[in-house]
This record gives sequence, C-alpha cells and structure tokens, in this order.
Amino acid sequence: NISLAEPPLILLPRDATTETPKRPQNIVFQWQLRTIPPGGYTNVEYILKLYEITDPSVNPKTAVLNNQALKIYESTLAIQSSTFIYDVNATLLQVGKRYAFTVQARDKQNRASFKNNGVSEVFWFRYGMSTNGKITLKAPADEGGFALYQTTAFQWSAPDNLENNMGIKYKLKIAKLDGKSPQNALLQNTLLVDYTSSETFSNADVYHTITESLERMEDYAWQVTAEASGVQIAASEIFTFSGPPLLGRFIAGNEQIKVIKTYNRDMTALNGKAEVKYDNTTNVIFEFKNVNLANSGGEWVMASGEIVAPFVTKPEPITVTPEYADNGNAYFHPDSIKFTTQKYYLGGVMKWDLPHAVNGSAKGVVTSNHTYMVYSNYKLIGSATLNDNNDFELMDPMNFRIKLFKDQSDFLVSSNQFRFRLYGEVYVNSNVKSRENKRIAFEFEDKRDLFYFDMSTLMKTNNQLPLISKANVYAVPKKWILDLSEKVSPQRHTSNKEWKGLYYEDFDVEYYTDVDASKQLSFNSKLTHTYNLTSNTNVKMWIDSKGLQAKVYRQITANEDAKFNQFPATLKDF
Repeated sequence: NISLAEPPLILLPRDATTETPKRPQNIVFQWQLRTIPPGGYTNVEYILKLYEITDPSVNPKTAVLNNQALKIYESTLAIQSSTFIYDVNATLLQVGKRYAFTVQARDKQNRASFKNNGVSEVFWFRYGMSTNGKITLKAPADEGGFALYQTTAFQWSAPDNLENNMGIKYKLKIAKLDGKSPQNALLQNTLLVDYTSSETFSNADVYHTITESLERMEDYAWQVTAEASGVQIAASEIFTFSGPPLLGRFIAGNEQIKVIKTYNRDMTALNGKAEVKYDNTTNVIFEFKNVNLANSGGEWVMASGEIVAPFVTKPEPITVTPEYADNGNAYFHPDSIKFTTQKYYLGGVMKWDLPHAVNGSAKGVVTSNHTYMVYSNYKLIGSATLNDNNDFELMDPMNFRIKLFKDQSDFLVSSNQFRFRLYGEVYVNSNVKSRENKRIAFEFEDKRDLFYFDMSTLMKTNNQLPLISKANVYAVPKKWILDLSEKVSPQRHTSNKEWKGLYYEDFDVEYYTDVDASKQLSFNSKLTHTYNLTSNTNVKMWIDSKGLQAKVYRQITANEDAKFNQFPATLKDF
C-alpha cells in the first residue's frame, strides 16, 4: 500500500484573523508538513494562491471552492521553503478587504505523494479593518421628535460593510444642542446618553429604548458608531431630534392633530410641527403657525382661524374612480393641508390621462387648478376647475384639436368618485376652413366624457362651412356628433366602430342671394335647405382625418326665384 502524505498545515496568517497593514507591504505566510514526505523535505516545493473575496456576505472558505472569489496572485516560481514573504513585488492588497489562500505542496519528481493533490485547507484573513462603513439612522427621522408620553425608541441599520460572522458593538451618543451645531454638541457637551451594546453578529436593524428623560421642547443631536475588535468600522450621519412638545395633541377640523414638536409656549399663537392621519395606515406631517388654542373639557381645541401648510413629505396620490367607467381613474395629487375649526381639507390638483393619442412624445394629461377639497373619512368631496393648459392636438382623427375651457370645466368629486362637467371646443381638420378662412370650431357644454356625444349648436359665423369654391353656399350644423370612440359610431358609420370624426346629424345648406363671386347667379332671397343624415341616406356631411366628406342634393322649387346675369332663370336642382 502507498501512503499519501497530508497537505501542508498553515501556520500564518492564522485563519479568520485580521492582518495589520504595514508600509511597505509585508505579510508572512508560513506552513509546515505534518509528516516527512517521500524523498525528504528537500524534495518538496510549494505554490501559494491568493484570492480576493469580492462579496462581503459570502463565507471565504466556500467562496474559493465555489468559484466566487477572484484570484489575484499565484507564485510564478515554486517556493522552495515553508515561509514566504508577501511584499511590494506581489499584488498590493486593499485595506478592509478579505483574502483567502491555499498552499499546494508538490513532489519535485512529479510523484503523487500528497492527499488532495497537495492543496491545503482554505484559510482567510482580513487585511486591516474597513473603517468607512455607513449606518443608516431610521428613527426618529432627522429633525423629527418624540410626542408627549411616546416611548423614546431609536432604530438604526447594521453597517453596510458588515461581514459574515463579524462581531461588532454599537455606540449610541445623544447630547443636547444648547445652541451649538450637532457635531460640536456631541464633541463638547455632556452626553445625555453614552450607550455601548453587547457584541452582536446580527445584520438586522437595531432597536434601543433609552431610559434617560428628554426635556420638553429641547433639541438633541444623536449618532451611532460600530466597532469591531476595538476599531471603529462604521458611523452614521449626525441627526437631530426634539424632546416632547408643549402638548401632545389638539383638535382642529374634527380631527386629532398629534403634535411632534413646538417652537414657542404661547397657546394663542402656537408654532410647531404635527401629524394627522392621511389614511388607515399613513400619517402626514406639516408645520403650523400662530394657532389659537383653547382648553375645552380637558382637550386643546383650535378656537379660531385656520391652518394652511404644505406637507413636509408629499403623500401618494389619491385614486378617484369615474362615475362613467370608460373615463378611467383620475388622481388627486395632494401637496398641502388645511384645517378650519370644523373641517379638514387637502390641497392639490386633479390629473386625468386623456384617453386619446396626442401629437408629440408626451401623454395628454387633463389638469385642474390647485384647489382644496374637504377630506372626510379619507374621502374627497368638492370640485376642481380646469387650468388653462388643457389644449390638445389629436393624432386620431388627425389634425383635430380639443380645447377645454379653464374655470368652466371641472371635476365634481364625491366620496372619491368624480364626474366631468366639460365645456370646450372641438376644432376639426385644419384643412377644412370656415367662411372667414379660419379653422372651424364647435363649442360643447356640460359633457361627461370625451368619447362620444351630440350637441345642438346655435349658428355661428365660424361654423359656416363653404361647400363650393368661390360661391356663397354653406353648410351650417344644427346638431352634430363628436365621435372619438372605438365602441360606437353614428348612424352612417355603424359598420365601422373605429371611425372617428365630427358628424353633421342635422344641418342646413344656405344659399346667399349673391351665389357666386362673379355675381352672375343670384337669388331674390336667401335660401335655406334642411338635411338629416339619418332620414336622408343620399346625403353625407362629416369631417374626419381625410378632411370634409360631403354630398348634398336638393331640387329647387318654383318659388325659389333666381337670376342669371340679371335675367330671370329657372333652376332645377343643386
């Protein structure tokens, strides 16, 4: 039987230890053979391999075996002794990094003399401590505070450079500001709290409740650091917070206002920071000024005036569902809060995505003026008129335009549901001009959607549509339909639900006395012929992305007298 020798036993660096960096770089690697190898010690040479552990969360030993480590050094010439000095001629190591290594013994005669092909156990070491780690302070928030009678609990994260199986201790320091900067307060003032935790190997958030009393309305600085083996490896920013406010809460707008901090002691003109419920799970924070409070039955109540303030941090928008389902949701984007003695309001704007493609890369969004809505039981009640930026050039039908009138159009909101009251104009294909050679506009009022609706229109000059070039013959709408829907179309387009445009359901054709520009043909009086597209299928009159699509026919009656070059003429039809 051939007996294989054991691989080398590593002596230095010791496993899972920290090597103190030296300048210039100088690390001693040392090992020994456990038994005399065949041919004696002089018949053995060694290969050192060094790996950088790139992921601080992995086990260095398994990282090498699982190809999760980066090889940064391998001795190019076989080492002839059991000691190797890793100096500046080798790859430079980075402070704070972890490194794993193996030593391979091999027979100079290439005989299979060692178990595991002569490769030692994986050892690892830390090259100095990483000292620039960050700790995130989570509670209280910066410039936050503790309410009256609230548990004074502090929360922070583990260091971002914490490694597996690294034992650390936390230090929490708290000092009163006393007019100094937060940094100077912690350095120069007597510490209210100087707490050191027991050693922990956990990477979970830390919660610590202090037993020291905080003074009302006083400001404090706090910071957390972490140490490993007596070396500071991480630190947090320095945050500030305030002690309990002058009072714990007051009532305004029939809501309980929880006071976070107070800045003065005048209850008739109190200044401070507070929070109130936004929904079942969220509170919003705001500053208040000059609030007049009175004590009523043991409760502090806002006696007069109002609070109007922006949010410290804007909450998520509120979804407002449509009364007409096809409209889709609108969203109220709150930015401020308002309290009177009786009501709670949210200030913000309503936004609704226009359901039609518009020219340009941006989506069309219908937007309201800034408004305050009553906020009762986490439901909005009120109205929001539109601002002056709701003017959209549509892609389909091409060259159509919708302009919604500011201050007339609005969102009517009740219990987080909205109804439109839309007033505005539809401009048809820009290739179709009015009698004045202007783009034709059709005004609408009090509409609930922008998909499909009809409208009766008083005759307006800019709605007179020339039917013949250089002739005073015009189509004038009496009842028209706007179709931007893909679900329904007017009578003459029922077979094509995707048709979109403006449809003259009822219209007149007007013949002015001077019919043509040369004044050869004239009528004794203005003629008006009336048409309906539903009852008269031989006629068409609509405007779509192609432009004007028109066809009219009418017999001229005997009493509709005409002249041609001033001579009596009999016209048969048009």
